[in-house]
Amino acid sequence: MQRVIPFLLLSGLLACLPLPIATPPPIATPTPIGEIPPSGDLAEEYHVVGTTADGSTYEGTLYVEQHGPVYWLTWEIGTQTYTGVGILQDDVLSVGWDAGGMCAAVSYQVMADGRLKGLWSICGTTEIGTEEATPRRDAAHQGR
Repeated sequence: MQRVIPFLLLSGLLACLPLPIATPPPIATPTPIGEIPPSGDLAEEYHVVGTTADGSTYEGTLYVEQHGPVYWLTWEIGTQTYTGVGILQDDVLSVGWDAGGMCAAVSYQVMADGRLKGLWSICGTTEIGTEEATPRRDAAHQGR
């Protein structure tokens, strides 16, 4: 394939010169991120222990389900249930969740032993809470 490139000669005449066009290299297919967790499948049930920004503690259960490249999370803390959606990139699970009608975010570091260590905050605040989720590995606790 050739492209015609116009240019102006010094004499004031416009001329065209055909130039070859190089074929661009093929676009590489990106490796999907978030599909293979570093420590195995994240989809399971976890025991959760956390600390709020004011220092109070809580505990409960976290259920993680994988749906294609995204994860659906459900926390059961006391009588409250919270839901969220997450994306795994390398060893970080980033999650947006509904904190009782307010938006919130948690960033979990996926540890080699399968634990999730997280920092979280609620939209409109400058405070940070912590959370650690430990997998319940026995067959009686797998799934929901």
